[in-house]
Amino acid sequence: MEQLRPFEQDVPPYPIQNALTGEIRQAAGKQNRLEMMSLWAGQGAGLARALPAAELVHTLTDELIIALPKR
Repeated sequence: MEQLRPFEQDVPPYPIQNALTGEIRQAAGKQNRLEMMSLWAGQGAGLARALPAAELVHTLTDELIIALPKR
């Protein structure tokens, strides 16, 4: 991805990019070629936590309890 950074301004925004690459992604899926597919992560991908699922659920539960207003 870093190699493509100089061309970032030339890449059309979503959903145009998604529409233009539809056939490529479909063919890649049929061939199980994940490196040819666009795997959208969203703008919050950098906030992801590398935790086992059970630990993540417990952490999120604890954070929710802290964030909720006290009754």
